Formats: sequence, structure tokens, C-alpha cells
Amino acid sequence: MARPVRAALREKIAAAEIGSLVLVAGSGRPRSTALLPPYHVAIFDREVLVESLEQTGVFFEAWHEGQAEPGRGAAVHVITGPSRTADIELTLTRGVHGPKEVHAIFVDAPIRG
Repeated sequence: MARPVRAALREKIAAAEIGSLVLVAGSGRPRSTALLPPYHVAIFDREVLVESLEQTGVFFEAWHEGQAEPGRGAAVHVITGPSRTADIELTLTRGVHGPKEVHAIFVDAPIRG
């Protein structure tokens, strides 16, 4: 990658806001997906990006409206980064209750599974 392009990309990334991944457990989507992998790489269609937690709530309300399927969205995980915990001596440890690294990649084209 050319040096000016790299510099522009770094500037854009540095200005980015913190976000969270929302994972919904259910049939074919086990809860352990949010807890077991040491690295979590999520690839999303850009259309699923929302600006706020409030918008996420509106999305979930619409998603569950009139839903007859039992167990849909049995557990919802909101991942903002590596888990962090400290023991009684305040020794900070990352990744105990989930991945040590979290990466989100947004693509312009819809992902087909």
C-alpha cells in the first residue's frame, strides 16, 4: 500500500468511535461462540451497522414482533472488546470470559451463507 494511502487510512481509523458487536444465540448459533474463541473476527454486511444502542433496541423489537419461533434470541451478547477482570489484588487479566482480541470487518456487498 502506498505511503499516502496508508497514512490516510491510519488517520481514518484513529478517528473511529468505539463500537460493540451484538451476537444473538439461538438455533444453530450457540452461546459459546461469544465466550470460547481466543480471537473473535466478525464479518458483517455494512447494512447491519447501527449508530446507537437505542437503535439496536428498536431493531430487536422489530425482529421479535409477531415471532412464533421459540428460543429465537435466547441469549444476547454485547461485546465491546476483550473481557477484563481483576482479582482481589487488582491484577488485571484480559480474555478470561471471552476472546482476548475482537475484530469487526464490514463489507459493502451482502454476505451469502
